[in-house]
Amino acid sequence: MKRKLTHLIFIVALLSQHTITAQFVQRATFPTNADYTSQYAEWVDADNDGALDVLIFATDTDGSWFLEWYRNENLDFVAQPVVATQLTDASFLIADYDHDNRLDIIASGKDYGTDKTKVFINNGDFSFISSDLLSARGETIALADLNADGRSELILSSSAPPAINIYQMQDDAWQLVSDSIRVFAKSIATYDFNLDTYVDMLVSGESEDGSPVQLILANRKGFSFVEGTPLSAIRNASLAMADFDRDGNPDFLVTGEDAGGQPKSLLYRGSGTLNPAVRDTTLSDNVITHLFAADLTSDGLVDVNVVSTLAADTENRVLVRGGDETILPSDDWIHQRFGDADADGDLDLVEVLDGAFTYFENTTARVNEGPVGPSKVLAALLYDRLFIYWVDGVDDYTPPAALTYDLVLSGPGEEIISGNFDLGSARRLNVAHG
Repeated sequence: MKRKLTHLIFIVALLSQHTITAQFVQRATFPTNADYTSQYAEWVDADNDGALDVLIFATDTDGSWFLEWYRNENLDFVAQPVVATQLTDASFLIADYDHDNRLDIIASGKDYGTDKTKVFINNGDFSFISSDLLSARGETIALADLNADGRSELILSSSAPPAINIYQMQDDAWQLVSDSIRVFAKSIATYDFNLDTYVDMLVSGESEDGSPVQLILANRKGFSFVEGTPLSAIRNASLAMADFDRDGNPDFLVTGEDAGGQPKSLLYRGSGTLNPAVRDTTLSDNVITHLFAADLTSDGLVDVNVVSTLAADTENRVLVRGGDETILPSDDWIHQRFGDADADGDLDLVEVLDGAFTYFENTTARVNEGPVGPSKVLAALLYDRLFIYWVDGVDDYTPPAALTYDLVLSGPGEEIISGNFDLGSARRLNVAHG
């Protein structure tokens, strides 16, 4: 994946390349199921055929959540059987839960008033098998290997009371191993920010007293975390991570509103420490409600998409690195997601509307070739640690330091680490940085 940008652009005049305009052309509109109200969408290759399908998360009049799938058949998106989650007040995470190279859906919510977290195991044909995981609920869900044993822990964050709870798989069941972090994380990004081989957490949400906060939780080698100095206190914040300066360290944007209700945006520059440098940046004159960062113009530079509102008006802009911007349609807008639907190397767009979704093709003229993978891979097992070496891959626009990698690690009879790409077609199964 690569990156993008949106509006008045001071998001750093790092590198001044010439501007390429992002052009999105409407190709088709497809009706959604009239029995449900669409809430948001994701791109997911549910059947591992190399083409990203559309998943729409929707609710009925009782607040129950449903999964509407639309199979990508040469860009004709064909409705598949709707999956009922039997949950209200639900949150979702897309991940390969059972390590079979197919993306599953983890759901957490209320099952007839009882807190429950369950997983929908993907059969590969748009049918799913539901299995209960926990009698607990998280309003935010994440998976990450927090103790460096090669296996992911389950992270659930709730608002009442504010908490981040960490569960470890023990004897085929999730067991609570940490409940001491008193923060309600509305979003969680995991990365080894200080490069000590242990994954930290970047969270945005509310502290125990209800005040807004964005901070890095430093991993102290396992399930103990130290809260760093709050980075910012932006309300109703949206967060996006991307390598804006292409140095191999992820940077992140935080945008929302300040204590006075005015638009506020900050760019944090990662440097391999827990104290990223920060600068103010202007993305919109209005409060931003939707943020996405990736390369939308196939030039190897991060662009930004922002959706902002003022009264009843919605603005939908792509801010292109270099100063240009593209206005996207916003009539009847509910939600949108970028993804490479036609597998040509650039990110297309699906907009969720009232009763339908629309597919837009990214017609940027520049061709974005896929990277050449790493070579001379060597691995060595030393005690309980696996060390892997490779020669960097090569990309047409992205420098080697900024390339990211998906790793698949298999042991006897099991896949320990799953990459988010199909092992057959070598295409990504969803839209995410490696």
